[in-house]
Amino acid sequence: MAGTMKAWRINELGKPPVLEDVPIPEPGFGEILIKMKGAGMCRTDLEVIDEGFITVPFVGPFTFGHENAGTVAKLGPGVDTVEVGQNVIVDTLHACGKCQYCLSGRDNFCEVASARGLKEDGGMAEYMIADAREVAPLGDLDPTEYVALADAGLSPYGAVQTAKPFIPNNGTAVVIGVGGLGFYCCQYLALTTSARVIVVNRSADKMAKMTNFGADELVVLDDNAYDKIMELTDGKGVDAVFDFVGRDNTLELAAQITKGLGLISILGLGGGTLPVSWTTVKPGVMVRLTQGGTITDLYEIMDLAKAGKITVQAQKYPFSKVFRSS
Repeated sequence: MAGTMKAWRINELGKPPVLEDVPIPEPGFGEILIKMKGAGMCRTDLEVIDEGFITVPFVGPFTFGHENAGTVAKLGPGVDTVEVGQNVIVDTLHACGKCQYCLSGRDNFCEVASARGLKEDGGMAEYMIADAREVAPLGDLDPTEYVALADAGLSPYGAVQTAKPFIPNNGTAVVIGVGGLGFYCCQYLALTTSARVIVVNRSADKMAKMTNFGADELVVLDDNAYDKIMELTDGKGVDAVFDFVGRDNTLELAAQITKGLGLISILGLGGGTLPVSWTTVKPGVMVRLTQGGTITDLYEIMDLAKAGKITVQAQKYPFSKVFRSS
């Protein structure tokens, strides 16, 4: 497809993306060209602008946008799993499909993975390229409503799936921070486990709604949070903690409340540290840095969404006015 398109390009750190004219890309073998319908933006994107993504060194310029959904516009050679005109959502991670992790179904830990919109061209443009094996069908779902499930919805789902062996029937899980990712994590815990869910958040007003989305108990993140959680669990602590903040105080709380043989899943990029020793965590506790989810996870999320089991939240802005500097 010859011609040019508009794309929000990030050219250097510390400066916002610029709306530029660039060539419409051509899909190669195994790839598809997607006409964009929606591209999400979250805090990660703002960090990319300011200082680069914490786990991906800045290599610019590239097109912004790591949460992407749209309509298949053209198929590259060898593609027979999707059709032109089909709405799809795109996995943020671009995995190789060949390393030991990809071949064992753990593509979110690919040895040479890149990330769309964080290191290579993303979807904040009129068109984008993606591997056909790294998209999931949206069916009748509105791409502009459900686009955030590509990352904000995928990362907590992956975390919940890996945490299941640590959460017994009628166990207890704590979700720290209920921004976008924590919002989805509570829903996944309620949908796919029997866990009692305790939400911990700094703002009581912000977390009040979470009782409608899977939370059983609400605890304000303050100096009394530890005592309150231990009271709620009869002094036993919890089986799993999902920390979507990742600061010193939340990591310390996670270590204090997690039972022996429990799990601390860290998704927040707050820059905190968690000292691990006999005096800071209980025996057998696993600390996991969670990285996204697999393409299989993305398909499962879409199945839940199509069944009407996931509530999404989105604010919409025109493509041309995403950045005020334009």
